Amino acid sequence: MTTSPKTKKDEVRMTLEEFKVLSLINGERTLPDIIELSPVGEFVTCRSMYKLIVAGLVQSAGKLTPENQIVENEEEVILSILFSLYNNCFYRIRTIVEEIVGDQNPMFNKYLSSFRNGFLIYFPGFDPGVDLAPTFDKFYAEILNIPAPVRMHTVMNALENMLSNQLEYVFYFLGVGVFRRAAGQVKKEITAPMAMKRELVKRYKIGDNLANSVKKADRVVKLVKGAS
Repeated sequence: MTTSPKTKKDEVRMTLEEFKVLSLINGERTLPDIIELSPVGEFVTCRSMYKLIVAGLVQSAGKLTPENQIVENEEEVILSILFSLYNNCFYRIRTIVEEIVGDQNPMFNKYLSSFRNGFLIYFPGFDPGVDLAPTFDKFYAEILNIPAPVRMHTVMNALENMLSNQLEYVFYFLGVGVFRRAAGQVKKEITAPMAMKRELVKRYKIGDNLANSVKKADRVVKLVKGAS
């Protein structure tokens, strides 16, 4: 990552967090390096980086070489794994909800509405009124609109939050027993991509990402149970 020489910095306003992130960019550090050094945390760092890129203050220091082209292809593979993995998780949760309440129950319709709204919030290019879930082509086309330096972090954070929200919904409406069942199904889904692309899955910490979704929802469950 490097600062952009084209921007007139005296005309740009930024938050304190964005300034802290900008100060870490020296033309040699990668995005993971900056996240590790950042004092404001991963989410705020990625958000700040995104805003700095959009504002023209930051640009990628890399050049399009055959080596970089391999990275681009690798990114598509990872995104396809993420898409398949989380799509399967959402399907498992939906199946459990439908099995318990029935597809004619108003509660099931609320669940579908929550699911569609999740895509609308995290991936605004989708039409939640048309498709229950996007195809990979739609997913990938929308993801490519995110600046490349923050793309993977943005996508993984969004999917993690969306899955966590779905599990929390199951708990609130169907109780802790069904939540545990849904969480168990989610945990099992990581075995398939691990078998296919173990090295990539480990390198991008996809298993950790999925586990974080369950942990976030589990913390909410414990807080609610503790308060009741």
